Amino acid sequence: MKLPTTVDDSLAPPGQHIASLFCQQFDPKVDWDTHREEVADLIIDTVTDHAPNFKASVIARQIHSPLDLERKFGLIGGDIFHGTMGLDQLWA
Repeated sequence: MKLPTTVDDSLAPPGQHIASLFCQQFDPKVDWDTHREEVADLIIDTVTDHAPNFKASVIARQIHSPLDLERKFGLIGGDIFHGTMGLDQLWA
């Protein structure tokens, strides 16, 4: 999670912030058109467990499921790394 408005308050209206939650390790084979909102709710609820006022402060959200990443950016299975990063590819 990052809050870019803590260093650049011009990104949001006065007194408001942007929170970006980068979550990975989701199954690309899930029916994301059906479960996109449910999974986003789960992520927000998880953050709220640690920051109790978080959910109440969300006024809008933009969701990029693995399917969205594939559709918008051509990332097969929503994989931002363009393929599995095996040990043989990680300085081994």
